Order: sequence, then C-alpha cells, then structure tokens
Amino acid sequence: MNKRLEHIVRTTLKDVLSEQEQEQEQEQQASVFDDAQKKFLGSFALAGAQHLGILYSMSDIGVREFVARSGAQYNCTPYVLLSLLRGKYIKIVPYTGYGRDTDYTIELQLPLESVQEFAELAGAKEGDPAAAGGAAATGDIGGGVSSPPPPPPTPPPADDPAPEPAPEVAHVVKYGDLLRESVKISKQLMLEASKSKKKSSKSKEVDIYSSKSRILNRLPKGYIYHLKQIIKTLTKRTYNTLDRERLIADVLDNMQVNFNLTNKQMHRSYEFYRNQKRLQKFLDKD
Repeated sequence: MNKRLEHIVRTTLKDVLSEQEQEQEQEQQASVFDDAQKKFLGSFALAGAQHLGILYSMSDIGVREFVARSGAQYNCTPYVLLSLLRGKYIKIVPYTGYGRDTDYTIELQLPLESVQEFAELAGAKEGDPAAAGGAAATGDIGGGVSSPPPPPPTPPPADDPAPEPAPEVAHVVKYGDLLRESVKISKQLMLEASKSKKKSSKSKEVDIYSSKSRILNRLPKGYIYHLKQIIKTLTKRTYNTLDRERLIADVLDNMQVNFNLTNKQMHRSYEFYRNQKRLQKFLDKD
C-alpha cells in the first residue's frame, strides 16, 4: 500500500513540475520579443502558415524592397527582420525549395502555435478566424481573396541613413549556378582522365619483336599476344629496378626447371643474349 501511494505522489509531482516548466518556457518565450517583433510574428498566425511574403533577392536591396512593398501589411521593419534573423527565429529560404527558384520567402523557425497569441497584436480581433488559428483573408501567401497589387516602392529620401548590414540568410545555391559548376568540373575531370590515359598508354606500351627473335617467330600469334599481356601485367607490379632484376631471375629459374636445362645450358643461353644483341638498337634509343 505504501508503494502505491509513493508511486501516485511521485507521478502527481512530476505532472505538476512539467506543467510549471511549460508555463515558464511560454513566459520566457513571450518576454524574448518586443512589441514590434510580436506584431511581425503575429502575421504568421494571421496567415496561418509557416511562410510569409515573397522576396525577389536576398541582397540588402531585395530586403529593403520587400519591406517597402509589404512592410505595412506584415508589420515588418528592417530592424525587426534583421533581429529575428540573427536570433534564428526566422530564415530566408527559396520560395519553392532549394535549387528550384530564384524567389525567396520568410520561414518561421518556431511552431505556429507559439506565435498564435501574437495574432491580436498583429491586427486580429476577438472572434476573428485568424486569431483562432484560421488562415488570413489577405496576404501574398495566405488563403482567401488576394489583396490588390502594392504600389511601386518609393525611392529613399536624400538624407537616408547608412544602410544596415545585410541579413544573415540560409546558404543557398542557385540551380543554374549548380549546373554550370557541375559541367565545369565534369570537363576538368574528363580532360585530366584523357591526359592520364594518353600518358599511361605511352609509358606502358609493350612490344614483342618476334621478327628479330630466334624462336618466337615460329610461335602462333595468339601466344605472342598472351606473352605481351603477361609482360604488361608484370611491369605494373614491379616498381623499381631491383624488383625487375629479381623477377627475371624468377623467370629463368622456372624456365630452367620446366625446360630441363642444366646450368651449363642456361649459361649458354646467356651467352647468346650477350654476344648476339638482337635488340641492341632498341636499347640504344632509350
């Protein structure tokens, strides 16, 4: 019985503490933003969407044009936009996804429910569907009847203050730039591959001079081809002069065993090679 009571008390305390933590998080989140930021965040609640507005460029000029065109509609100013971007509460992303469009939109990085309470500050009235979580009737992304096109942006006055630093936006690569860079890299890889192939084909060319030989010219051409492939493979596997000298010794050992030659006969074969010098002119070229 005591264990059951202890379990009930512990579960109740956990629930109470969890509710208190949630209330504290909501209070802290609400206190993070000032009134101007709350009005802008409330525009997301009015639109009933995680995305808001359309920017034609991520540059400072594009952001200023967006503020001049839609700032009054979304309660947006350069200060509000820049501060929320730096706080990573919003992000500027491509309008239809990465690599598919050159237009951009503002994406809310918080749950939509967490900014629902700011809908009243953004302009929603009590009983308005937007305040209860519905979509707004105006806006260039929200549902309903679209508003008339905004007037063209007015030029800044002559005594315009120094421009603010450009906002920190998400890393975006345009699809056209990506294609051009891919083509450039592909051409470079193909060119390097062709150069290395030509260089390797020249450096690893193997020739069998059967016409100058003593016995090889009597063998079928198929045997000559296989001998050429064997030598080509062996040249790839031996990387220095010592390895090649030892390889020749291995070949002579196996030839002596399989041909049943004595040491005297092997020495005579070496004398044929040293004295006749059938391929000496090809060695002199190197």
